[in-house]
Parts: sequence; structure tokens; C-alpha cells
Amino acid sequence: MNPDRPKENNKADKRDSIRSGARFDVPYVTMNVLATVVASYGLFANSPAVVIGAMIIAMLLGPIEGVAFALVDGDPKLLRDAFLAEFGGVAIVLVTAFVLGLIHRDIPISSEILSRTSPNFLALMIALGGGAAGARRPAEQAASERADWRPTSAAAACRRAKASRCPRG
Repeated sequence: MNPDRPKENNKADKRDSIRSGARFDVPYVTMNVLATVVASYGLFANSPAVVIGAMIIAMLLGPIEGVAFALVDGDPKLLRDAFLAEFGGVAIVLVTAFVLGLIHRDIPISSEILSRTSPNFLALMIALGGGAAGARRPAEQAASERADWRPTSAAAACRRAKASRCPRG
């Protein structure tokens, strides 16, 4: 965030960024198709690193942010557009993966593919931990922009308040 720019402009820029990320357009479709191709061939090659790389390429998070923003902001048009973009993106990903699977029926099922067909408790905990870690920073940024809030320890908050009994730390 540029400190020289007024907060209103930064908020407007963020709104515009979220709205543009929630659109169903040619770059969105192209990147999701390419991410699906990379992920599919990563699975065929039994390469977890390639599958993770495909997750970075995919643009399915933009419409999810659009849905969240639309719900908070009360914007029914953005909500509808973001839902359509998300469902359209998922449909395109599924069709692309299905076509690639049909083309490469002769490739044996790898351990990478099998591991994704039977998730267990460890996979659940990895997903929850990763999701929480990924959500933490944007949540802190949003909170700090709303009220100049900064996460801090109880001891530091106590010292700032100049209370007489502050814990050490």
C-alpha cells in the first residue's frame, strides 16, 4: 500500500481489483485451461511439484474473493457474476481434465492420482492448516485497513495502555 495515496483511492483500487478478478473472460478461461493441462500432466507424470505449480497458475480464487466481497458489500450483480465465473471455471476445468483423461487412457494410474482419490485425516489437516495460513494475512490486512488495527501481544497492548500490572513479554 502506498502511504502517499489517500485510503479512499486504495480502497477503490482494491474494489476494482476484486471485481476484475471475478470476471469470466478470456484470460480467466485461458489460465484455468492451462492450469488444468499442467495439473493433468503432473498427475500423469506422478509429480506433486508440477501439480502444486498448476495450483499457482489457476485463477479460481478470483471469483471466490468476488463472492465474499459481494456478500460483504451487498452487491447482487457482483455476486451473480462471481458465482457464474466460479461455476463456469470449474466446469471448464472438469471438461478439460476429462478430455485429457480420455486422450491418455493408456497411461497407468499413478500413486499421485490414487492419493487424490482417497483423502484421509492427514489430507484434511493439511488442507485446513494451509487454508488457515492462506487466509490469515489477508484477514489481518483487511482488519488493519478498517480501523488501523494491528495484531499484537497482550503484553504490548498493556504497555501501550500504560497499565500498572502488565505481563512481561
